[in-house]
Amino acid sequence: MYASVQDLIKQYGEIEAMALSDRVRRNKIDPVVLENALDDANSTIDTYLSRYTLPLKSVPKALKRIACDMARYYLCGGAVVETELIRRRYEDAIRFLEKVANGSIQLGLDDNNEAVETDDDSIMFSNPKNKIFSRDIS
Repeated sequence: MYASVQDLIKQYGEIEAMALSDRVRRNKIDPVVLENALDDANSTIDTYLSRYTLPLKSVPKALKRIACDMARYYLCGGAVVETELIRRRYEDAIRFLEKVANGSIQLGLDDNNEAVETDDDSIMFSNPKNKIFSRDIS
């Protein structure tokens, strides 16, 4: 799971989470509705991460945000009207995932699908398996 109900509430606030999930007008957040939307988002994300061993051992922050954005978009059906911002963030999430799928964006995971830890002063470099440049002149 890339994001939890609590992650979604933290990202968008209780009022929006209630507006998106309260299908029977109890003025409460319905965690089941939010969970279903997050499950849909997680399933969609998995389709783009086929190059990784799933489930990931650690979830990059970018995937948590993307899962929340996608779930929010999925929740906009029914009584809540979809806004341009919500649609644009969903489309941005899909474009990001497409780049992950084709390898032009890396998730910052090592060979064991765990987050690569760095301190604040470090710079990370990735060493692709198919090198374009090398010191070998043969």
